[in-house]
Amino acid sequence: CRSNLNMIYLRKLIEKDSDSYYNWVNNPDIQNKTSRYKSVSRRSHESWFQSIQNDSNVHIFSIVTTDNDKLIGTCRITTDTDNISGELQIKIGESDSHNKGSGTAAVKELTKYGFDVLNLNYIYLYVYKDNHSAIHVYKKCGYNIVSHSKHNRVKMDLMKT
Repeated sequence: CRSNLNMIYLRKLIEKDSDSYYNWVNNPDIQNKTSRYKSVSRRSHESWFQSIQNDSNVHIFSIVTTDNDKLIGTCRITTDTDNISGELQIKIGESDSHNKGSGTAAVKELTKYGFDVLNLNYIYLYVYKDNHSAIHVYKKCGYNIVSHSKHNRVKMDLMKT
């Protein structure tokens, strides 16, 4: 799945990605942007890493730079039981890749995958209200704020056109 911005591509997870994913989930500066930070043991992470790849409702990818094949993040769509909607999640784990357009490119690619490959009609996501850069990216990719939750988050969505 190559980005039209040609800066990143999405690929299926490979075993060597596990260490980066483990480091990201255990980095409070990275993790607090997407969820509450809670340290994860190596054993728990390895179990998750294996199971997530076998879950038919989870379409998870590594975000990789095209210029040097560097793993910089992860993204996924988890399809709902109706198979017509799904939740988008993204994490740029490498801080030197923040604010460089890779998140926008990944959201565009994953959204395209959700609509064109998974044939979803509706994609939604949740983001912290104070994560202004993420909200900006999602709006740039066509997502709209539809509701505010009591957990300091907003729900955004995009309908297939």
